[in-house]
Amino acid sequence: MIDRDLAELYGVETKHLNRQVKRNIQCFPEEFMFHLTPAKKTELVTICHQFRTMKDLYKQVKPTRTLKRVSTNPIQW
Repeated sequence: MIDRDLAELYGVETKHLNRQVKRNIQCFPEEFMFHLTPAKKTELVTICHQFRTMKDLYKQVKPTRTLKRVSTNPIQW
């Protein structure tokens, strides 16, 4: 689950979610969140394009220079 999806789940902006994680990093296990490598980001986008709804959502998102954060266990939020 990428940070954008998790932020949407909780009804907050992605930048606010990431800021709160940074401010409270001690509350999360080390492996809770990590940055995608450029190769993994490309792989994720390719996989998502296989699903029409994800592809349509991807077109609506502005391209960014930053790598997305990924949560390994969103239930802990």
